[in-house]
Amino acid sequence: MDVKQREFNKVSTYIVLIIFSLIAVFPIYWTVQTSFKARFLTFAVPPKWIFHPTFENYYNLFTKSDVVSRLINSLIIGILSTLLSVVMGALAAFSFARLKIARKKDIMFWILSTRMIPPITTLIPLFLFFRAIGLYDTHFGVIMFYTAFNLPLVIWVMRSFIVEIPLEIEECAMIDGCSRWGVFWKITLPLTMPALFATGALSFILCWNEFMGALILTSHNAVTLPVLAMSFISAKGVVWGEMTAGATVIIVPVVIFVVLFQKYLVKGLSFGLLK
Repeated sequence: MDVKQREFNKVSTYIVLIIFSLIAVFPIYWTVQTSFKARFLTFAVPPKWIFHPTFENYYNLFTKSDVVSRLINSLIIGILSTLLSVVMGALAAFSFARLKIARKKDIMFWILSTRMIPPITTLIPLFLFFRAIGLYDTHFGVIMFYTAFNLPLVIWVMRSFIVEIPLEIEECAMIDGCSRWGVFWKITLPLTMPALFATGALSFILCWNEFMGALILTSHNAVTLPVLAMSFISAKGVVWGEMTAGATVIIVPVVIFVVLFQKYLVKGLSFGLLK
């Protein structure tokens, strides 16, 4: 392949990537832009791309809705669920990677199969069960649901990272008198910290954006931001200004989080690709 052909392929690849990136980013751009539009501009035909921004939608969102309490609920549920998923998932992943467990492959497949089940099929039984035992519309109930939802992901991802760590390192530590728990705490955990951080970040983002479970398993006390944003859709119509403002409030923390910790996410997601 000559130089001109390679340059043409490179330029073509960049053009395709730019086009797909613009298509992916456009809904976010439209949401943020609409959140700063006056009500009458939302329905303008053709759409107004240049306009005088207003904070009226955000004012109505923070003064006429429970956005602050819903934000606190999302933070509490997301952080605690992520911590539980990462802690239990890391311990389980280490056990499956290093210990001799009967029917290990069958158990791992069973854990993976729980991700194959559409979550909506389990929500009605969980709703009835949570209501019967008093966990309906509680932070603890939603945290348990999110933890169970994210735990298979954490176990499978972390196990793949732990397997890549040379077993000889842990054996040397055990020869020097380190216990199995000490090996995990002093050797394996520090070496997999980037992967642990990346897995935790993915789990938190999944919890932060989850809608259907929070909609069915909550009604008032534990309602999260996604449910609040969708509450602006009613039989009378859609309040686009407040809804897009709420969606922007949901998007911004995730974007800031990813930008600040991008290098750790990339390092964690690429960890274990090469020995």
